[in-house]
Amino acid sequence: MLTQTVQKPASSRQRAYINRLRTQLEEQTPETQEEMSSFEASKLIGELLNKARTNGSVVSQSLNGGINEARLGMAMKECFRLQTRYGIDVWDTKRKNFIRRAIETNYLFSEIVEMVKHGHQIKEKGASGVFLNGPVNDELD
Repeated sequence: MLTQTVQKPASSRQRAYINRLRTQLEEQTPETQEEMSSFEASKLIGELLNKARTNGSVVSQSLNGGINEARLGMAMKECFRLQTRYGIDVWDTKRKNFIRRAIETNYLFSEIVEMVKHGHQIKEKGASGVFLNGPVNDELD
């Protein structure tokens, strides 16, 4: 015999993730209903992820918005190391500059990862450095 259980409401994280998936899929649907249960939210998330896979959309399944925290941490560490090495005050006077450089470095690292994912490989190493498979100049793709 089935017993009826009280279903807990969808968490704020589930509702936020549903809204982010809808935005990434460019769906014009209203915000997630407050009275949605956790089970209904999980089911809807599965449907949206399935729709994204079917459409070929790239959708991050992580709740942190798809940020690769390890890569961001490495970018921050490198920027911190370089700027403090040259006596640049990252804590006060150059704080915004440090943040901007760390974000730009993270984007650069992410761009390199995407290039590798799409088939760019090291072709040969010449006297002037490493050449990527494809154009040798700054305009890769």
